[in-house]
Amino acid sequence: MKREYHRWHSPRLGIEMGVVVFGHWGSPLIGFPTSAGDEWELEGQSMIGALADFIDGGKVKFYCVNTVNGYGFYDKAAHPFHRSYVQAMFDSYLREEVVPFIYNNCQTQGIAISTMGASFGAYHAANSLFKHPDVIKRCFAMSGVYDVKNFMDGMYDDNFYFNNPVDYLVNLNDPWQLSQLATCDIHITTGTGPWENSGPSYRLSEILAGKGIHHHLDNWGPRGGHDWPYWKHQIRNSRRQRHSPSPGQLGSPGRPRLALLEAPDARIHLPFTLSLEGPFLRHGGTAILGCAPLTL
Repeated sequence: MKREYHRWHSPRLGIEMGVVVFGHWGSPLIGFPTSAGDEWELEGQSMIGALADFIDGGKVKFYCVNTVNGYGFYDKAAHPFHRSYVQAMFDSYLREEVVPFIYNNCQTQGIAISTMGASFGAYHAANSLFKHPDVIKRCFAMSGVYDVKNFMDGMYDDNFYFNNPVDYLVNLNDPWQLSQLATCDIHITTGTGPWENSGPSYRLSEILAGKGIHHHLDNWGPRGGHDWPYWKHQIRNSRRQRHSPSPGQLGSPGRPRLALLEAPDARIHLPFTLSLEGPFLRHGGTAILGCAPLTL
């Protein structure tokens, strides 16, 4: 497998940031580490190995990035407004530095980019798509948290608001932003396995449905645990989860497809009415518009 390492000083963050690139060809996919990980974590945890056939087969070109969690939300010694400022600068770094790097590395300006991440990496994967749906066209957010108020010690500012998805999505009314989100392929995965808390995923899905934003909410049942073996299994099988319907096949706007995945080949799509009661949120089923040509 071809591997490149790139590193540069980010003027926005004031530190050097690295990007590891795996593959020679394919649709660009940004991989975010978990809360304490770096650009090497996904390789070290065998996530790259789990996708080796897709990468070597030229279906995916994988970009592993670092984060600044330790300087931002996870820096308890810093003032909360400094934490939110660091996150805002990281978002700017992704859009103004990493995205142009990917364009140049792929030799294709404007190529559609996808993201993936697990745990706190899922927050980054989803947040980057919601913030930049004209650039990030698909995300796989596994076992994520999408409300990070507990990192702010009760304080709140604009930098935090615009990087806390459950807040800014509820108030999103911009026609351009909503039209761009309508072209995106959003996958939120959770389950009932060990250490998993499905509440944040269902809450995000409810907010997206309320705004009419098409997405997939996949419940893997016991196979949806909060650990690397579960996440590797989910991302490998995401190819089976993809849907490319014609517009005539679309259901009610914004209502997600809930898939209960008990086994790799056992997808059961259940149409329900959205509700906050009971052990699961319940959703009405629909499909989504095709987007970037990611072939996982």
